Amino acid sequence: MPDWLWQLDEIDLDGRERPRLESISLSIAAGTTAVIGASGAGKTSLLNLLVGFERPSRGRLDRSPPDDPNRLPLFWVPPGGGLWTGLSVRDH
Repeated sequence: MPDWLWQLDEIDLDGRERPRLESISLSIAAGTTAVIGASGAGKTSLLNLLVGFERPSRGRLDRSPPDDPNRLPLFWVPPGGGLWTGLSVRDH
């Protein structure tokens, strides 16, 4: 099994007025990865691609299956509210 969970190569995700993601290439390894950025930067669009809610307009997205095929190797922590202040992102 590869040491990455997702491999993105020149991914585009079209939007109505402009691309939501454009020419994204990256490898996401197993472990803790944070996706941060300003409003409208494409964080939700990227997460939607990773979990399969959307498909890229162009490019290649490869997934390395998790050990448990019934569980995604992804956790979401909301930016505000619903968090316990004494816990880290990993602990949530």
